[in-house]
Amino acid sequence: MKATRDSAPAMRMRRRAYHWPLAAVTVLTLSMAVAFAQAQTGTTPAPKRPALPEDELMSKMQAARNDPTQYVELLIRLVKEFPESRYAESAGFSLSSALKKQAQRENDPVIMRRLADSFVAGTISALAPLQVRINGAALRAMLDNNLAEQAVTLARRTISLLNEKEYLAFMRAGYDRDIERALKANPNYNPRPFSENEYRERFRQERGAYYSLLGRAHLKLNDLAPAEAAFKQAYEIERDAPAAVGLATVLEKRGKDAEAVEYMTEAMLTGKLDKAGIEQFHALYRRTHGGKLDGIEEFLDARYRNNYRNPVKAERSAPPHAHTGRAALAEFFTGAGCIPCIPFDYSFEAALEEYSRNNLVLLVYHWHAPTLDPMGNRSSDTRVVYYGVQGAPTVFLDGQKFKIDGGADDARVKSEAEKKATTVFSAVTSVIDRELETPVQAQLKLNASRAGKNVKATVTVDGMKEASPAATLYLALVEEEVHYSGENGLRFHPMVVRNLAKAKGESDYGFKVAPGQANQFEHIFDLDGVTAENLRYYDEWPVERNKEVNARIGGDADFDVGRFKEQKHQINPNRLSVVAFLQDNQTKAILQAVYVKAPPAANEGSR
Repeated sequence: MKATRDSAPAMRMRRRAYHWPLAAVTVLTLSMAVAFAQAQTGTTPAPKRPALPEDELMSKMQAARNDPTQYVELLIRLVKEFPESRYAESAGFSLSSALKKQAQRENDPVIMRRLADSFVAGTISALAPLQVRINGAALRAMLDNNLAEQAVTLARRTISLLNEKEYLAFMRAGYDRDIERALKANPNYNPRPFSENEYRERFRQERGAYYSLLGRAHLKLNDLAPAEAAFKQAYEIERDAPAAVGLATVLEKRGKDAEAVEYMTEAMLTGKLDKAGIEQFHALYRRTHGGKLDGIEEFLDARYRNNYRNPVKAERSAPPHAHTGRAALAEFFTGAGCIPCIPFDYSFEAALEEYSRNNLVLLVYHWHAPTLDPMGNRSSDTRVVYYGVQGAPTVFLDGQKFKIDGGADDARVKSEAEKKATTVFSAVTSVIDRELETPVQAQLKLNASRAGKNVKATVTVDGMKEASPAATLYLALVEEEVHYSGENGLRFHPMVVRNLAKAKGESDYGFKVAPGQANQFEHIFDLDGVTAENLRYYDEWPVERNKEVNARIGGDADFDVGRFKEQKHQINPNRLSVVAFLQDNQTKAILQAVYVKAPPAANEGSR
């Protein structure tokens, strides 16, 4: 499984590992947004689905999008008449959309309560596993709209319905129906096998989430004792962000800031805090550290290192005896929230220890797959387009797409991803070793120096063999390690591409090379300019993406990809390196790559 952004719809909501904030999707685009959300985790693209019996009712719901009362009535019909439909599983998100629409029209507490009560009463007879699937989103919608009393009742009742055996049977039945439909439409469709271990893990996560939601509801009512009990139950099931934040909030209310900051630190390191949660952590840190945020990143780093363990261990330090002087270039497309990327994250971390930079050059492009990644930028997006990348993880070794058998990039929960890391490492290093035995096809000489507080790169290209006129020199400014707690739980991100160079006056990245002669290029990376460009990206990208998606799924939709919750545009001037690589744009082959570390900035600390 890849965490993807633009691939074809995969299977259905019950199979996805991630989602965009679907609560922001209007009822108009429910079915289309569901399909888009499924595309975030596509495997082999499923064929276009045939017409379904529930489509007529969905059309009526679409027509009723501006009438929340009628819409909820139709939604209840959907759950009752088509309980096996993927849209029925989206009912909680649909209620969220209805409440949002009602709040926009008239935020009358009586009407809001009536809509919520109607939904709960209308779905109470649904199969227990279906209620478990839909009530989480419904509860969040209630809590977001100050319906705490209804939320307490619904959370308690849903917790009483939790049954692992029934849940697994329900998920398996839905999976089998999907596969049957997909194979009828396309006999060549190659589905991902059902993983009972994965869904056991998902059931555990659902169970913990319901206790956290119950705790949130009690907190809304200022009932601290039952809130604390619910959060403790959730924390015992899984030490995730909602449970830790809940316990921290209870402790804050009791004046126990020192204990609260411990839980908030743990929540912060999960990478799953929203903007409000991050602000809560910062406020607690200030109160317990003399009113300042000084040292907060080092504090988080130290806590992370206490528990971090890479299951992959580098074993050798010398290159293969047949090494030709060639450096292998690995280009890794990842996302800070990408679970299936974890085996590759671990593998490349170990590979950087196993190989010198004379043997292995790594470029890591951060991409918004599946969640917004503040280490993304225009340069990374350009390489996504260049290679036609459809999802993360995706790896190119010397310009050729890396493939691994056995579904090692198909893990959907972190525990499964970690188990696959050793297999991925073995496969990746096997290809790297082979590339190192390939004859050198060009000579690159690279020097990086300081030009004031900027970085100046000088490159000489010579000795090209079998290169087409499409040969292009690319220069990348790389930050050797960025510290950011992503949603997949990893904090230290190596070799992050911050910028690709352009020739002066050109719109395309890279520098055209003349074969058969020596070429020399010079480029100055303006660090302030790069930082400013990356900062603008946080505002520009969501706007561009929303315009593109909404045009694609309905024109007048209000699907929202969200906003960046943190910013990581600031560049540490003392952790920089420059990578030069020569690529044949016709074949995508990398002719040679070279890495140099940039000298530290004079009299400058970290930004």
